Amino acid sequence: MLFWQRKPKEPDWSSRREVGAWGERVALDYLKKKGYRILNQHWTHRIGEIDIVAQKDQRVIFVEVKTRTNLRFGTPEEGIGWHKQQKLRRTANVYMLKHKLVDVPYQIDALAIIRDILLQETKIRHLENVIEGR
Repeated sequence: MLFWQRKPKEPDWSSRREVGAWGERVALDYLKKKGYRILNQHWTHRIGEIDIVAQKDQRVIFVEVKTRTNLRFGTPEEGIGWHKQQKLRRTANVYMLKHKLVDVPYQIDALAIIRDILLQETKIRHLENVIEGR
């Protein structure tokens, strides 16, 4: 196996920050394998942050990544509530304006990642166009 194809290093599973960073690395690998071109990671504006900005088929895709190690607090996608959805929509619109992509279609996807620590299994659910874009 080549060094750039290695699995992401296992994080300290008790650290939310490390689990989130691990999930985003898994998400990047997943998207690249599916043919997405990564434009930005952690694009930040004062109104919000986009985890991953990608492009596929002449469309800009904003990706919110949610990672869980158990379902005690619900599924990963349940962590994207109404307020978060509104913030993602506003932040995506600002990104499109700042990058002069006014006539380019876009969508907002969610990648729900669940890592079963005991079974050493990772499940990924790609939910496309979860928040209406253009």
